[in-house]
Amino acid sequence: WNDLGNFTLTMNTPTFGKEPSEKSEVMIGYDEYYLWIGARLFSKDPSKIVSTSKKRDETSKSSDSFGIILDTYNDNENALSFFTLPSSARIDYAIYNDAEIIGGAAAPESPPMMAINMTWNTFWDVKTTRDDKGWYVEMRIPFSSLRFQTVNDVVKMGLIINRTISYNNEID
Repeated sequence: WNDLGNFTLTMNTPTFGKEPSEKSEVMIGYDEYYLWIGARLFSKDPSKIVSTSKKRDETSKSSDSFGIILDTYNDNENALSFFTLPSSARIDYAIYNDAEIIGGAAAPESPPMMAINMTWNTFWDVKTTRDDKGWYVEMRIPFSSLRFQTVNDVVKMGLIINRTISYNNEID
């Protein structure tokens, strides 16, 4: 992990563009079979880190979390999401139609719903640990679990990295 460069996070909520309140180091690498994601998620007061569940696909706005959203076709419309909590819970879902709300006023015959499939599950691994400096994540996602395309022997994907710091009501 130390040989990989770090991705810089930017605060999204509560103040877009501001520097995050806590330091994060996020590294991404790959080998022949896996996409590897590592994160060091530091905290000035690790006793405030919250993990509300160990159950698969159970999300909570009151829990700390870390994850990535991969736009595997680089089309700005569809994506696959891989998230975890400090408890190592696995949360994965598919996004389509740019996650826009479907139904409602545009289609009154059907109730409005998000274009997110929370029942999508795939094979991948995650491990988290904690210490007096924060919490740490390692994800291993098999390329066989991803849908993507090769154009001229190149695979391009979009990426969003997301860290939620619940005790600051912050998303970076």
